[in-house]
Amino acid sequence: TRLRLRESARFVPSSRQDIDTEILDTGVRVAELGEECVWQNKSKYLIMDPSLIALSYNYARYLLVSSSRENSVAPANLQGVWADGLKAPWAGDFHLNINLEMAYWAAGGAGLGQISTPPLFDLLNRLAESGRQVAQEYYGIPRGWVAHGFTDISADARPLGENRWALCVTCGAWIAITVYELTEFEPSNCTNLKSLIKHLQGSVEFFLSGYLIKINNTLITTPTTSPENSYRSTIRNKNASRYIWSTLARAPAIDNAILYRLFQVYEEACARLNDNCDISNYCDSELVTKAILAKSQLPNHGQPQYCAHQQNMTTTLREYPFDGDEESQCLADAGHRHFSGLWALMPGRQISPLDNEDIASAAATTLNIKMMNKGGHTGWSRAWAAALAARLHDGLQTQTHLVYLIRNFFTTNLLATHPPLKPIDAFQRQGCTTCFEADFQSSRPISTAKRKSNIRLSEGMITSSKDVFQLDANLGLAAAVHEALAQSHRGPVNSIELHLLPALPPSWTHGHIIGMRIRGGFQLDLHWAHSMLSNISIRALDKFSHTLTIRTSPSNTQFVSNSIENFTGHLILLPSSTFSSSPPMLSYPQPHLTRVENFKPNFILDLGPSPK
Repeated sequence: TRLRLRESARFVPSSRQDIDTEILDTGVRVAELGEECVWQNKSKYLIMDPSLIALSYNYARYLLVSSSRENSVAPANLQGVWADGLKAPWAGDFHLNINLEMAYWAAGGAGLGQISTPPLFDLLNRLAESGRQVAQEYYGIPRGWVAHGFTDISADARPLGENRWALCVTCGAWIAITVYELTEFEPSNCTNLKSLIKHLQGSVEFFLSGYLIKINNTLITTPTTSPENSYRSTIRNKNASRYIWSTLARAPAIDNAILYRLFQVYEEACARLNDNCDISNYCDSELVTKAILAKSQLPNHGQPQYCAHQQNMTTTLREYPFDGDEESQCLADAGHRHFSGLWALMPGRQISPLDNEDIASAAATTLNIKMMNKGGHTGWSRAWAAALAARLHDGLQTQTHLVYLIRNFFTTNLLATHPPLKPIDAFQRQGCTTCFEADFQSSRPISTAKRKSNIRLSEGMITSSKDVFQLDANLGLAAAVHEALAQSHRGPVNSIELHLLPALPPSWTHGHIIGMRIRGGFQLDLHWAHSMLSNISIRALDKFSHTLTIRTSPSNTQFVSNSIENFTGHLILLPSSTFSSSPPMLSYPQPHLTRVENFKPNFILDLGPSPK
């Protein structure tokens, strides 16, 4: 099936003069995205097509709500409900080391929390139940629960498969954190919060009741892995040196960041129950105290650790603080598809240019080095890179990654793919079994895999060049769009900070997003023109007592303060971040206020005409 769309206009960015109005095939738009063109044999420019990003965003909302809603048998897995046949790629399972979480990153902001998340809650309930048995039988820990890198429809919490793929000991905590963060969009929903507390508490109990090892007053996770990655050690003798690659690790960066966030979330959730739901004595107060203390006992007090590179005078963040040689501790496989060393930036909340520019700069350098070494070589990985860049307030890089994602990993029907991978020769010769890069062709039409006479079952939705449809990249794109337009992750739910247009891509000069949900129970209608805020309406949908801090340009202060409806809390206005490399703001008249009195539940994103 082909989707044909009429562009309202096509523009040359330098002159903004209307060239032509034409009907474009979606496949042509995907193929042309990011291409360099010459206008009248003079000016060169890149095709950005923001309206294709908008179409992909709205399509992602459809894909999520179609594959995950109240009566769904299971949450959205790697292929949603579109796996063809009984033998789906990756066994149709759920990957807890990024993919399942990414599938729901945008659910709250897209206004789909109540609709799409019940199956995820159900999976967590069953996973925690089976995880208690695993904690006892695998680790000898009588309290709490644990889950690992992968699970299936039966919610099996054991480490399934080889350690190098499966032994992510904090992945169960990660999915519990994801579910908790979805409750931040409806903070007065005490029913969901109360049912979730026991799972957060169970995860905290597992780690503090025996799994974490204390060495020199520092809490260490081991045995564990940094998801699907490995590090290198140098073995030297009199005659030569050789490398050994290992997967089992001690306290990799992702574990420290997840545990810091887990302990923080448990404390916040218990405070919400007590202060806003009038439910006391439900949490284990002694365990809350232990969790607060444990944050400071994690390596480097739970904060990301630097890695200084003397040769090029740069600073990155360590992925393996305790294992491997110096180079491997910093960037083991510099082009690895997982950005586990940057978990504290996204989806975590420890790193922000607004808090510590040095750490943010090191995170930006880490991301740039990984991209220079062919990182982001799957659809979901590139979507993660876009969200990371947005958290760094870098609109240009956010745009670059989103364009690359669609151009290289979307098919002509806008389904995202995971390309075939091949080992990296240099690392493979050293013995690395987790070092891969993309091995894809330029044309990837979606098709059903051919059924060979000796194979009874279909292999799933696979292209002719063996690229496999993978849903989370579509949904990760939606999350990156949210992060580019409005961020509300800083601060607890009773003290939300809303940052408007923190990473607006340069080509998104005009657009609007209607009905976006903000943590703390707010609805946001946001309009911008000439890359500047033009219209805004913020409505409190939740009778929840809190402080709302809004970051915007100084010229918008009075304008923004008059745009809030049904809000009785404390309002604070702060200037926007100056860290980003976003495009310069053009001169534009003072914005005016438009209120939307009768909100309709449809969610609209329009990023304006296609600049070609």
